[in-house]
Amino acid sequence: MTRTKWLGLSLAAGIASLFMGLVTITLAQSGITLTRSPAPPASISRGMTETFTWTVTSGANTPDRVEFRVLDPDALAVDTQTYTGTTGLSVTRAYTVPPAPKEGRYLGEITYYSIEAGQEAFASVSFYVAERGNLDVYKFDDFNGNGIQDPTDDPVPDVLIRLRTPFGDTVGKTTDGAGHATWTDIAVGSYLITETVPSGQEPTLPPTATAQVDINATTYITFANRTPPSTVTGQAWYDANANGLLDLGETGLPDIAVRLWIDTNGNGAYDSGEPLADQVDTGPGGVYTFTLVHAGDYVVIVAATDPDLPAGMGLLGAGAQAVTGLAPGETRTIDFRFDDTGVIGGRVWEDANGNGGIDPGEAALPNISVCLYDDDNANGQVDPGEALIGCQSSGPTGSYSFTGRPAGDYVADLDQTDPDIPAGYVVTTVDPVGVTLGPGENLSVNFGLRQPPTPTPTATPTPTATPTATATPTATPTATPTATQTPIPANSCIIGQKTDDLHVGLPGWTIHARPRDAAEPVLTTITDGSGDFHFAGLTAGWWTLWEEMQAGWAPVTAAMFDVELPAGPSCVEVRFKNRQACALDDYELDDTPAAAATIAPNGIGQKHTLEPPSDTDWAVFRAVAGGIYTLRTDNLLGSTDTTLTLYDTDGSTPLAYNDDIVPGADPRSRIVWPAPASGQYFARVQDYYQSGARGCLAYDLILTAEIFNFAPLILYPPAPTPTPTPTATFTPTPTPTATFTPTPTPTPTATRTPGVAIEPIVLSNVGHPKGIGVNLSTHRLYVASQTANLVYEVDPFTAWTLRTIPVGLQPFGVAVNTTTNKVYVANFASDSLTVINGGTGTVIKTISFAPYGGEPTYVAINESTNRVYVPLHAGGRLAVIDAATDTLLTTLEVGGGAFGVAVDPLLNRVYVSCRDARLIRVVDGASNAILWGQTAYPGGEPFALGIDPGLNQLYVSFASNHSDPAQPNQVLVYQIPTTGPALRSTVLVSRGGPNGGGGIGVSPVTHHVFVSNSLDDSTSVFDGVTLMLRATVAVGDDPMAVAVDPGLSYAFIGNRGSNNVSSLPDVY
Repeated sequence: MTRTKWLGLSLAAGIASLFMGLVTITLAQSGITLTRSPAPPASISRGMTETFTWTVTSGANTPDRVEFRVLDPDALAVDTQTYTGTTGLSVTRAYTVPPAPKEGRYLGEITYYSIEAGQEAFASVSFYVAERGNLDVYKFDDFNGNGIQDPTDDPVPDVLIRLRTPFGDTVGKTTDGAGHATWTDIAVGSYLITETVPSGQEPTLPPTATAQVDINATTYITFANRTPPSTVTGQAWYDANANGLLDLGETGLPDIAVRLWIDTNGNGAYDSGEPLADQVDTGPGGVYTFTLVHAGDYVVIVAATDPDLPAGMGLLGAGAQAVTGLAPGETRTIDFRFDDTGVIGGRVWEDANGNGGIDPGEAALPNISVCLYDDDNANGQVDPGEALIGCQSSGPTGSYSFTGRPAGDYVADLDQTDPDIPAGYVVTTVDPVGVTLGPGENLSVNFGLRQPPTPTPTATPTPTATPTATATPTATPTATPTATQTPIPANSCIIGQKTDDLHVGLPGWTIHARPRDAAEPVLTTITDGSGDFHFAGLTAGWWTLWEEMQAGWAPVTAAMFDVELPAGPSCVEVRFKNRQACALDDYELDDTPAAAATIAPNGIGQKHTLEPPSDTDWAVFRAVAGGIYTLRTDNLLGSTDTTLTLYDTDGSTPLAYNDDIVPGADPRSRIVWPAPASGQYFARVQDYYQSGARGCLAYDLILTAEIFNFAPLILYPPAPTPTPTPTATFTPTPTPTATFTPTPTPTPTATRTPGVAIEPIVLSNVGHPKGIGVNLSTHRLYVASQTANLVYEVDPFTAWTLRTIPVGLQPFGVAVNTTTNKVYVANFASDSLTVINGGTGTVIKTISFAPYGGEPTYVAINESTNRVYVPLHAGGRLAVIDAATDTLLTTLEVGGGAFGVAVDPLLNRVYVSCRDARLIRVVDGASNAILWGQTAYPGGEPFALGIDPGLNQLYVSFASNHSDPAQPNQVLVYQIPTTGPALRSTVLVSRGGPNGGGGIGVSPVTHHVFVSNSLDDSTSVFDGVTLMLRATVAVGDDPMAVAVDPGLSYAFIGNRGSNNVSSLPDVY
């Protein structure tokens, strides 16, 4: 970079001459253009050159000379040159720094003289002579304000970054497309760095920083801004008096699902395909809040039938409300009111076939009056003195609705004298209708009308009658006869059978028959032991048959239909068919994405029914980018055959589909799916046949997850690496026991290829790399050196050490909380835990375990609960730490020689191996209680632990015989259901030896298990599904620590003897 400086005419000499009368001159326009390279803050050092280029505009006067000089920080001239006449008007000249220069801010000066006026123009520029380093300033959009670049936080280009250099100059540069403003080869020293906060933004990290640039190193500074997020909040409450106000004594409704949908077309309504922004449940007092909401248009929808609503509670007003024009930083309040009043409504329609049911194509009858009365004596009739609540006329669709009704007995009455009833029409349904309304219940009472048909007798026998329509069982309809029956001999009949959906006869069912156009006689019979029934001695003509529906059953064929009996000795054969009906499940109405029931990835089945058989069940769940989700149906009842479809965040774009887990053999459905991005996703379950001829259809819907915080890779240049001094090595001592017999394993499957190629890492002079932790978001490695008492932060792509962090004595286990970007290091010899800020590399806190026996070994983290677990080897205890405050909550006495630890985040269980006690303890992470009845006794010494939550498997490095110098040389594989560990099998690996058993790493993506073999200088890799040994890979000397980065598909092995780290691609 160059800097240009213009300086105009110096008038002093000319004016002096005029006043002295020596010479009369015309003032000339003269000036100097002076540039140099490099320009501040760039610096040069010993033996390097600064290049000056100048051009003098002499004007009308005669050039005399041009003087050039370089001044050091003490204003002493270190280089001079005089150019006479015109020789100095356009010159390029270099200054070379001597071997021992004065460091600081230098000046290059040019002075121009003319014969007539003397000094006419002057120009100067600064440059730096100093040792050099680099500065990289990065800017990103931090919408959630956590000061950490999350996967969805984008870099911010075109932002001005200003530097005030150690020598007082101020320079600026804008960030590039990747969000970086970079200065290379700049003078070492302290810089004041200031970002320009864009209009409408707010900083989430300090907008000014002081940075020290060091020799041959790069200093990194990060700035973050965001548009102030908006908030949508509100309350769901019991509006007892339905006045729209939260009055004294009215309570909030907790645990009610509220969804925030993005209103992409801005029409103020939720449309199919619009994405879900977020979902929450109301908290105590019924309050819900959506934070970190982008400005824009939204629709808020409350789950009006949420299963956590009190019985009988119903929604008042709209369940979907628009949030239009939400401004940055604005808080918008949207409330939802509920009460326990109910609704009695229905339709008035033209029942063309007279079957009492609303069939496709049958028209609505508008403007017909329906009245509602209190039924004080609950007799289903309107009696003198019973109060009229009101009357309504049916609307264009034939519908009417009496809302806000408290629980009680009512009578709905169709006004059969209404002049808008078509002439001659008669009622086909019961009228009036008595109903009992429960709290918050919605009851439907429909009234059918039709023109009575005129039956036409025929002499042609009809062997089988087909049901013509479906009706809801009611009391016997009343009608006026319009045709005369013709008596015939008593040998005409109706014979039939009552069966279930598998054609098995149903005894004990009541069947009725009557002439279609007469109220009586009503004939009744009961099905026999085979489900058969028989009506004899009937007259020819049309007859209506109906069945009395029994509880727990639903009709397959129509429950009421008409048949025509021919004249003569013939019988008509009919059949009623029913199926066992399920009750509606607790998640109804979950028939659309907007009403989807939330399912958690906890492996607990939601119990659903497909009732009616055409029912569709929707579920919604939150997925984390990079997580592996398994969605399945299980415990299918009877002939249930499910299909399962996974949909994108819009609820309409299908992502995956499965019918049968094993086609033709297993009608359950299962989808295993890696989430490409974080968000709300939807699932739909349907009956494969979509028909009701198969009894009660029911199933469990189960979701499990293997969640990892994967993120884009962030690569940085190296910083200098210090050299620690090796010291002695610690190895805890095992105890002998009996021998285990391994189980043969099956054949391996296909080979994988990692997505990123990483060269083998060799960290020179890293004494005894005892522990390795991985940040699954930044992919940084944190390697603990037992002898140097340091943690090395390493970029695995370049094998560069980015920085070293002092910790306690003999650091052992390392673990990283990717969510909070904290690194936890167990210091074996100083009985402490060091907590490191992964963003700054500074030690936040040191937690002492000295009062509890000390000697912490490994570290395990449950990021879901933000808890940290550390075994204390000498104390035989497990330390439990609240990672929100990094304070010790408690220690649990687990057993002598506590050593390995693993956490199952799905079950919230903690497993601890105790070498001296020769057992494995199980701890409930929710209560911090030891589950004594679940203790596993392997029969020898358990060492390091690994876990695969997706397979529900725990891996234990194991020595069955302490006197065998090759052991530990096997891994025990336990299934870990909620009832406790159950041994599945044993896998033989190579020799661990007396210093072995310290390393197990598990990839939850490939389900591969990596085991370090200290004695054989190798790593064994086996498949956690098949338990097949897939490879034994040579690594460095005396390997121990194992860490797996599933996002990179690599395992990293710490080699204590060769002081390096091996990188193994997960392709086995």
